[in-house]
Amino acid sequence: MTFKSFAETLSILEKTTLRNEITKILAELFKKSEEYEIDKMCYLLLGRLGPKFESLEFQFAKKMMIRSIARSVSEPEEKINRNFKTLGDLGDVIEKFKGYPPAGGSKVKNTAQITEVYEKLLEIAREEGQGSVERKISGMVDLLSALDPLSSKYLVRMVLNLLRLRFSDMTILDSFSWMEKGDKSLRVELESAYNNCTDIGLIAKTFKIGGLGAIRKIGASAGVPIRPQQSERLTTAEEILEKLEECAVEYKLDGLRAQVHIISNIKNQISKIKYIKKIHKQLSLTQQKEETKIVRIFSRNLEDTTHMFPEIVEAAEKIKVKDAIFDGEAIGVDPKSGKFLPFQETAQRKRKHGIIDMAKKIPLKYFAFDILYLNGESLLGKSFRERRKILENCLK
Repeated sequence: MTFKSFAETLSILEKTTLRNEITKILAELFKKSEEYEIDKMCYLLLGRLGPKFESLEFQFAKKMMIRSIARSVSEPEEKINRNFKTLGDLGDVIEKFKGYPPAGGSKVKNTAQITEVYEKLLEIAREEGQGSVERKISGMVDLLSALDPLSSKYLVRMVLNLLRLRFSDMTILDSFSWMEKGDKSLRVELESAYNNCTDIGLIAKTFKIGGLGAIRKIGASAGVPIRPQQSERLTTAEEILEKLEECAVEYKLDGLRAQVHIISNIKNQISKIKYIKKIHKQLSLTQQKEETKIVRIFSRNLEDTTHMFPEIVEAAEKIKVKDAIFDGEAIGVDPKSGKFLPFQETAQRKRKHGIIDMAKKIPLKYFAFDILYLNGESLLGKSFRERRKILENCLK
């Protein structure tokens, strides 16, 4: 599919407010898509380049975009800035300067494929090191220069995370069902697969290629976060017991939710999980021994927080399991008294810089309250009582 056709659908979606109509439009879009492009299409629809848990951002500031637009339309930056202040949207600005609708037809060839644009955006996002800002801008100029006015408008909004299309991953799951059945009857099974593997692109590609049968085979894997379940609030203990019949009660630990993944035997995992090779590129797989362990930590919102909590990583590496997924809470501890710290102090550990110094000032203690996966087997189908026994055997 050309990026121009994709942009035309985005234009229709932007004007649509009814959820069912949005679902139908997306279903038609996915029906027309090819197997090799549907995953990329899903990411771009959500203003991303990959699943939420991959630390891959556009990292393109508005000032950089203003410079890119100015160079792509051969106008001074000051003029672009003035128009931005008037219109309030850089997507509208580039559409205006490129002329939409174009008088006498656009001079730009509209043959750029969605996969080509995606790969170029990926290349721009991965630029780093000395001179990376200029390389990012040059790459964006090349991309904008090759696109028509409408495509340029939505590309700019996409990169700046300003698409404003009013739908989420859940609407996309509904659209997959609508694409196949003409209704939302497959939503439960699609959402179940998405809960196990929170990669909307992978779900899309799997469904496009193998249908519901392939979706049913998607399970949990160490290294890919499991979507946290939302709890339901009840008013009394009696109501809780009536609903659950049997339950466990623990102290509320007010810290940072942390889903800890331990991954061993990386060579086998690479064929199973497409992210491992890239995320753990520091490993030379030909040199590492089979017992090498990798630890990844995810927040409640599926953000990769591994680098923030080195002491949890170090502790997890010592657990005698091959592969596992633990769910728990990380609490700040006073290094002198050993007492738990208030949430406001624990929250200071969520940072990008000064991590080692803060780890000494506010060390964390991790409390695992559940185990979701162990040594190649998903435990999600087991009762909490069974999982609790497994958890106690893993953590002495």
